[in-house]
Amino acid sequence: MEKPPVYIIGLAGEVGALETTAEQLGKRFNLSGEEVTKKTGVTKLHRFGTPNGLVMASCSVARRVITNTFTPLDQISGIFGSSNCTTETLMPGYATQVAAKFGLTHVLADQVGMGCGGSLQALRAAHDRLIVDALDGKTSWYLVVAGDATSLILDEKDYDTGFLFSEGAAALLVTNDKRINHGAYQIMSIGTKSFLGNYLDLLTIGNPYWVHTRGELAGFKMAGGGVFRFGASLIPHFLQLVGTEKFGDDWMLFPHQANLRMLQAMAANAGVPEDRVYMDGIRRIGNTSPPAVFLGLEDGLERRIFDKSNTVLLGAFGGELTVGAALLKPLGDPTPILC
Repeated sequence: MEKPPVYIIGLAGEVGALETTAEQLGKRFNLSGEEVTKKTGVTKLHRFGTPNGLVMASCSVARRVITNTFTPLDQISGIFGSSNCTTETLMPGYATQVAAKFGLTHVLADQVGMGCGGSLQALRAAHDRLIVDALDGKTSWYLVVAGDATSLILDEKDYDTGFLFSEGAAALLVTNDKRINHGAYQIMSIGTKSFLGNYLDLLTIGNPYWVHTRGELAGFKMAGGGVFRFGASLIPHFLQLVGTEKFGDDWMLFPHQANLRMLQAMAANAGVPEDRVYMDGIRRIGNTSPPAVFLGLEDGLERRIFDKSNTVLLGAFGGELTVGAALLKPLGDPTPILC
């Protein structure tokens, strides 16, 4: 039986309004702004600046998606969200808070995954739910929201993490509505997997309730060298997750924006031309963790830095060494999905 089609029909994103320049970042480590940019690609970082900034920004982008796709709120069947533990409370969680503050009640509200790969875990969960709904004869619309306020769990004097992490939020609207035939992306294939094993603890966040009694810091920690080597090897895994061995001649890759040198090594290791790999996110925004791939696609469409007929490959990895990839086929000009 042919798989029912699933479409992305709306996309919106935003980053925190407070900016920190490369020069300001460098002062923490006795480096110039030029040295920071050379090391990471980062020219500035963004912060929300308020405790509830992440949830409010996520509600804002979700509202833009709903408004600009002319979708009635009572038509939304649920919300799938992904964020690190950077909201004001651990419970209720991120997805639940966004749904409630946005005005969605009595719907599915699932928190899916953590870390920089969490956005594709959430999109995969929404995609799979839409397949099931279609097989049950139901037309559905789901919001996917991804965001992070990473500064809340960072030691900004940590050399491995203090340069990179920015704050932002993004929302997608996905549907199995068979009437969609233009101005959208069809999700041709999507998958996620976790590497675990020896890679498991390259990225860690302590449990604050456990470490508090031991006088330890419960912040985010990263084994920089191991993460770099892992990230630089990922394009073959992205391809495997979408069911192919070859990077298509007309494809454009939007990977997670971890570090400029990692992105360059990722392309070189797989023999993919750099002009087919989006790298502007780390330069223009910084590493926004879960929403990075969505913000990158939004930026690419908005600035028309790639051919609108290109097939898009989204690829990300993050906490618990989860790797995710999605292959998107444009239906006509996909830029109408922008909100």
